[in-house]
Amino acid sequence: MECLQGKDPPTQRAGYWAGKLDAEWRIYSVISCRNRLECPAGPAETCAVGRQGIGCGNCKNWHYRSEKGRCDPCRGSADTWPLVLAILAICAALAGSYMYASADPTKQPLTTATVALSLGQLAAAVQALGAFRQLQIDWIEPVASALDLLALLTFDLHVIKAECTLGQDDPVTNYVLRLLVYPCFACVLAFALLALRTLGRAAIDTDRILNSQGLIVLIAYISLALSVALPFQCIPNPNGTSSLASNPAAICWEWDSEEGSPHQALVGLGLAGVLCYPVTILSVVFYITLRQPALIASGKGLMLVRRFRWLFNRFRPDILEVLLLG
Repeated sequence: MECLQGKDPPTQRAGYWAGKLDAEWRIYSVISCRNRLECPAGPAETCAVGRQGIGCGNCKNWHYRSEKGRCDPCRGSADTWPLVLAILAICAALAGSYMYASADPTKQPLTTATVALSLGQLAAAVQALGAFRQLQIDWIEPVASALDLLALLTFDLHVIKAECTLGQDDPVTNYVLRLLVYPCFACVLAFALLALRTLGRAAIDTDRILNSQGLIVLIAYISLALSVALPFQCIPNPNGTSSLASNPAAICWEWDSEEGSPHQALVGLGLAGVLCYPVTILSVVFYITLRQPALIASGKGLMLVRRFRWLFNRFRPDILEVLLLG
């Protein structure tokens, strides 16, 4: 904090939020903010326009995250376009997954397989690039806009102005929705494929359904791993506590028995996410890889190739063993 001359109260520096513990005795609790734009210099508890809460971590009700650290008011139907575009993108992804599930891999030209594998690698690279948005760096244009666009692939719902649909910017609600993006998409895809198979509209067997689900898992794995790790990424504060790097309004490891702590709920959700996503996915891959020699020896090699081509068409079995056991 900056101490002014005379009897004027101290002011907070840019990048920090000073909460008033005792205004008369001028006792403050200083929290590190995500950046200097959300917590500008000024009197204690000063936040950017439209922001509120500890560390200016949340937008006010019916406000969405905008540029330069501020939160702008929702404008009704005008702010639903990002959500509509996201739904259209999901429909396009469903169509691509359907084509992948219904295609016969033995009749596909080599160029088609190469394009499909290249798109899978591109999706993984884009998700890894989107992780740079989580760094505490004030990105300049056009990098900032590009990273905001890529954030949608890491399940960051702020990009589609989810606050204007929910009416509030609550860290627990936002995190629950973030964790539910993948299972909702996987369930919709599975139900759509099963419905098409039941109606006899497409030759889709169990192996192709499993391959489509495996493809989605491989594409979304990096985003899932990044999402479940968010509640455990804390940064130190000048007041001796620590707060979430993704939302300074949630103080880490602070258990309030009366009102409850956002971080307590986030940690519980994060642990459940770790078990459901990275642990489960790696366990399935580990089991398939270890069983691969035995299945081939028992004459089930063709079944193995057909059912798990989402895995073995992208990685060699010996490389998988090195990655899992090494």
